[in-house]
Order: sequence, then structure tokens, then C-alpha cells
Amino acid sequence: MLNKYYKFIPTILASFILVAFFVFQYDLNPWDGQTFLAHDKTQATRVSEFTLNLTHGQIPPRIAPNMSFGLGYPIFNYYAPFAYWVTSAINLTGIPIIAALELSYILALIVAYIGMNYFLKQYISDESSVVGALLYVMSPFIAVDIFVRGNLAEVWFLALLPLTLYMLSQVNKRRLFITALVVSFLFSVHNIFSLLAVGILIAFALIIRNRFALLSILGGFLLSAYFLIPALVELPFVHAENVATITNYSDHFVCPSQLWQSPWGYGGSIPGCEWDGMSFMLGKLQLIMGISGIGFLLFNLVRRTKMKHKKIMIAMAFFLAGSVFMSTKYSEIIWLVFEKGIALFQFPWRFLLLVVFGLSFFGTYALSESFKIIPLKAKSILAVLIGLGIINFNINYFQGNKISNTQYQNQFVSAEYVANIAAYNVAEYLPITADYEIWRLLENIDFRKQSDVPKMNEGLFERTIFQKAGQDVIINIHNADYWIIQSKDEIVVPESLDTIGRPIIAKTDYDREINITYQQTLVEQIANSISLLSGILLVTYSYLWNKKNNKI
Repeated sequence: MLNKYYKFIPTILASFILVAFFVFQYDLNPWDGQTFLAHDKTQATRVSEFTLNLTHGQIPPRIAPNMSFGLGYPIFNYYAPFAYWVTSAINLTGIPIIAALELSYILALIVAYIGMNYFLKQYISDESSVVGALLYVMSPFIAVDIFVRGNLAEVWFLALLPLTLYMLSQVNKRRLFITALVVSFLFSVHNIFSLLAVGILIAFALIIRNRFALLSILGGFLLSAYFLIPALVELPFVHAENVATITNYSDHFVCPSQLWQSPWGYGGSIPGCEWDGMSFMLGKLQLIMGISGIGFLLFNLVRRTKMKHKKIMIAMAFFLAGSVFMSTKYSEIIWLVFEKGIALFQFPWRFLLLVVFGLSFFGTYALSESFKIIPLKAKSILAVLIGLGIINFNINYFQGNKISNTQYQNQFVSAEYVANIAAYNVAEYLPITADYEIWRLLENIDFRKQSDVPKMNEGLFERTIFQKAGQDVIINIHNADYWIIQSKDEIVVPESLDTIGRPIIAKTDYDREINITYQQTLVEQIANSISLLSGILLVTYSYLWNKKNNKI
């Protein structure tokens, strides 16, 4: 039985050696005492707060108790959690947060390489898939996502997409649970791309005509229901929609020339084609080989050459063309027509992640078609040379603005940063009970130190305050349904809320203790139950099938 798995070992070992070797030479080395400074400086805070939830038995994590002045910030209820499950798991082994983040990026690159390698083998060829996987993980835009933007969720989406497609192409009754599990990872890895992935996976399953692929997608949705259902149903309870649409998407279209060459930098995206602080290059070899692959496809279609996986090839061509189109100003009419929904995507250049995937696919196809006229002995040599060329052209982009771990820890993992600053970088998750404009004025002010603000015990998920007779009291939480306010088992109803959503408890004629407890909402508990029961059913089904076939 194990013999059939031996063929995976060389690729897995090569993946670890290649990817680990190249990233360790630059700024993803978790043991060199340095890290890099990217746009998103809250990643370490998120890992810290996610880990804090896990160590206190709050599973799945939904709030960051220390963020937003310790009032409790529901970021994990709305921000796709998969990348933080992985990174916090690394952190829980005793590895410091900064190193855990770097290891998470490395692991994502390895998963991306392995997944793309096997996906390409499935639909193109064994000989060229290793090079195609390198085209994928070594694109300059992937370096932008890591070292410029610091977007851990998008990098993990990049990793999971080809792996999920490969597993869907292989799924049967015995593999239903594990495939559904990987699909659930993809559905909970990124807020926008995960929703986009639903359509991509369904279209793929219909093309390959595998009913177990469709069942896996359904199973993946049910397994990720713990995140998807509350994130959608409870979205009106935060400022997400209003804040996300503040960004003017029309300022962030990519000019076609920028895909070939644009200056490298660590700044941001601005209107126009000349002064962007970040690069939108996809890689010259990626573009040359990808366009060549499209050329080979068109040539074979015109000549009506017999092709394996013809439908997949055509679908991938439309996928690539559509992704390029949506990233450029030529698609502005589409953005205008579907503005209410698509504006949440914020930046049209985000579609470049999908372009990288499509170019890698057709770059591999171009290589495979070229190999048909090359002697067998020359194929390996040529593949090695092209692989080295890909690395040589792009490796210098895989480095960032260096900062020592100590500096990073003091600036971006300190208690002051977590409490007073971090939430303002993810402001869309502020509970709707708070006045957004007033809350923004408190940035960088630790109002808990003001003498006129009542103090409370420093609890994370359970807090107690003492209310004296004849005095109002303000409870230091953002009021929301997940906070239960009680006195002697009786629910205490706030008289009103202040401008940042803190409950104001009316005065009484007696002294009393008020207990504030975090408890997941009914919607969240139902969603948790759906995921748990779905997992049990899928495992049971897979176990019974294996037992029936004597393949336990």
C-alpha cells in the first residue's frame, strides 16, 4: 500500500530543499535575529491574540481581547482565520511570534510549490511541472505580497489554491474527508479570495465531471461554516462594509506595461502608472513562457490537434485572460456595474495573484510542448537551466526592509501597540455600537489612564467590576451580543452607550458586583455545531468506506 506514495517523496524533498534554501538566504530566516517591515504591521499582534484565545480555551477564536484599548475587538470573527491557525500552532510549540510568522511564510511557499507541482503533473506533464511550480512561487508579485505588503492570508491562499484543485481532481469516496478538509482551509483563508474560490472550485468540478468533487466542495463549506456563517450573517454588526468601500478602487488599476516592468519599492499603490511605490511586475520569464503557452494552445486548437484535458486548457485560458482584464482599467465598466459587491475587493491589482497562477500554468504548458521536439537527455538539462534562470531573475526581490527582532517586538508586539494602535490598522471590524469617527480620534491615546475613567479588573474573557450605590458605571467593552453582563445571575441591561460603544449601567440604591463574560453568540454556536457535526459525518463515512474495502 505504501509503495504508491513513494513517488511523492522526491518532489516533497526537492520542494523543501529548493524553497527553504532560497528563502533562508534572504529575509525569511527565522533564526537570524532580524525580520522585515511590511505594510501590515499587525500580523504579530493577530498571532499573539489568536494564540491567547487558544491558550484560554476560546475555540474557535473570535475576538482579540487586548485590542482597541482592551475593549475586545471581534477581528477573528470576520477576518479569515486559517493562516493564524497555522502560525499560532507554530507559536504554541514555543517558537517566538516573529519566527513563527517567518516559518509560516516559508511553509506557505513549500505548500504552494508542492501543490502546484502535482496540479501541473495532473494536467500537463511530469517533466515540466517542477519548472512550472518554480514559476509560481518565484514571481516578483509573490515577493511583493510577502515583503512589501506582508499579507499572510493572501500568501496562504496562493499556497492552497493549486493543492485544492489537485485534490479535487483526485477525489473519490475514500478521499472525500481529507479533500473537504483542504477545501475548508481554502474557504477560510482570505475574506475576498475565499468567496471567489467558491466559484472557481465549482466551475472546476463541473468541468472534470466528478460528483465527489462537488461533494467535497459542499463538505468544505460545511467544515468552514464556523467562520463563513457568522462572518456573513453578523457582518452588519461591524463597520466593515462602510470602511472597506472608502478605498477608491478606480485609483488602483494596473497599467499593462507595469506587468512587464515597474520600479521595485516598499511604498503603496497610488493613481496612475508612473509613481506607484510598489511593483506590479509578474516576472519576465513568467510572462514570456505564459504567453508562449497561450500561443501553443491557440495553435493546437486551430490545427485541431488531439489534446488531453482540452476543456481544462480552454477554461484556464479564459481564467487567465479574465484575471488580467479585471486588474486593468479596461474592466472599469464591470467594476461600475457590480460596484456594491466588487468594491469590497478594494484593489484591482489583487487579481494579479490569479494571473500568476494562470501564467505558471501556461508557462508549464509551453515547456511541455517544447519538450516534444527535444531529445530525452536534453530535457533534464534544459529544465535545470530554465529553473536556475527563473531563480536568478527573481531571487533578489525576495527581501524586505530589515529590522531587528528586538525593535520589531518593542514596536509592534508591545502591550501599548496592541491596545492603542493595532485595531486602527484593521478598523473595519469596529463594532457598530461605536461611533467610528469618534473612535478614530482616540488613536494613540491610552484613555484607560485618564483619572475619570472607571477601572476594572484586567480580565480577558471574564471581568468583574464593583458598582457603588448611587453611581453610574461604564463598562470597558465595546458593547456587543457576545458580552453577557450579569449581577447575581440577572441580566443587566445598559441604560445607554457612550460614543465608543461602552455600556453605561444606571445607578442603583445598593452596592453590587457586575460580571462581564464573553460568550459566543447563538449564530456562532450553531455555526460551530455545523462544522463539528459535518466533520464527524465525513470522518465516519470515510472510515466506514475504508473498513468495507479493508483499507483502514
